Amino acid sequence: MGEFEEHALDRPEERETEDGSPGEREIDDCTPGTSHVVPSSKGDDMIEEPKSGMEFNSFEDLFRYYKQYAKQCGFGVMTQRSERSEDQSVRYVTLGCARGGKARVKTSNVANPRPTGKTDCKARINALRVDGKMQLTTVNNSHNHVTSPQKSRFYRCNREVSETVKRVLDTNDLAGIRLNKSYGSLVVGAGGFENLPFLEKDCRNYIDKARHLRLGAAPKAIITDQDRAMKNAIAIVFPETRHRFCLWHILKKAPEKLGAYAAYKSGLKTELMKCVYDTQTIKEFEKCWAVFINTYDLHENVWLKSLYLERAHWVPVFLKEHFWAGMSTTQRSESMNAFFDGYVHSKTNLKEFVDQFDNALKRKIENENQAEFLSFSGTIPCVSRSPIEKKFQLLYTNAKFKEVQQQVIGVLDLDPTLQTMDGVMKTYLVEDEVRIQEFTKQVTYFVDFNVDDCNAKCSCGLFQMRGYCVGIFCLYSNQTV
Repeated sequence: MGEFEEHALDRPEERETEDGSPGEREIDDCTPGTSHVVPSSKGDDMIEEPKSGMEFNSFEDLFRYYKQYAKQCGFGVMTQRSERSEDQSVRYVTLGCARGGKARVKTSNVANPRPTGKTDCKARINALRVDGKMQLTTVNNSHNHVTSPQKSRFYRCNREVSETVKRVLDTNDLAGIRLNKSYGSLVVGAGGFENLPFLEKDCRNYIDKARHLRLGAAPKAIITDQDRAMKNAIAIVFPETRHRFCLWHILKKAPEKLGAYAAYKSGLKTELMKCVYDTQTIKEFEKCWAVFINTYDLHENVWLKSLYLERAHWVPVFLKEHFWAGMSTTQRSESMNAFFDGYVHSKTNLKEFVDQFDNALKRKIENENQAEFLSFSGTIPCVSRSPIEKKFQLLYTNAKFKEVQQQVIGVLDLDPTLQTMDGVMKTYLVEDEVRIQEFTKQVTYFVDFNVDDCNAKCSCGLFQMRGYCVGIFCLYSNQTV
């Protein structure tokens, strides 16, 4: 035998009165304390009021009948309590007026109470399963409040968004049509608000839920500004998502936070950038950071202390095991804004943004398909005999292949050196010369190569983060492997 349980699915909302409009008065359709019989929706049959001894084949039939009776009488229905058998079928149930029960004060300000729909109405029916059927045992059809058939559609139990309407809402939402516009079109199609079995907020609730489901378990990675509230929120809402801070927004504060030091332009700034950009392992970063702090006596700098505590959220070496599509900033450039032209606006929320991002991405894919078609008419020759370059030539459009060729040209004179070999694993040393504006520096990469599955992993981590890597490309382009 199951326990008694109370269901709130069909209760009136806290701010609703019996007619859905607090403070509005009307002529009684049915006066308090009376019971009555009303015509059905067809207009020719009478829905008999509940009486003891009435039987129904199932709980669903009972609930359907009582809800229809209540709708035409002008009150809402709620399941006040129920008891289930061992097979989980309903053994006993109490269905009552949605205004049943006593009001609960939910505010600490007694001088400004919230509206409530509860009047402790005793109208209800009790049903018990007898010989496989639900039989009414006790019935009370009297209400202690005004009922109104014209207002029945506002009760939550009488509001339902059909599957057809849901498909319309989904389609319009994915197309970027605002909900108020979609709802307006439904009102026009139905011939008026009174002909819709749902309200605008029901549509909004459905769309919010649908967007959440489309959002899924959430995104793999998120880049935001360095904001503590945002960080805490993302950790709660997307616990499995890798979150990083915008590197550009952090480093642009360096002149403000460190510019007062005499050594800022004579080495301090350079050493900071070296810790951030040149370290390839966490151990290497920790050592570099310690030397940086000690060399310039920055132990008491509050800004650097906070950055170090949150280093896993912004230092590239801590983030290179995750794919970031080459991004380390929030990308507030004109090109990114242009990417979303016509898809998002200033009032777009996060869930809408996810859907519109998908639409914008589809448009970008279509543009790429057109570019790929144009590439059939001409092919850019390879600059090397590398099979990898040939592979990119076949897969990429001409515009994208030009970017790849710049990487190819950069590794033509590089020669990977075998450092160690342990079973099927080989480690190669790749020394490269990197030019940044007018400066040039030597960078050393270590590439681990598995002979069995031909899988390579470079210490720079760029292949995981951006999808291309000089060290790996150099290794595959040479005959060393």
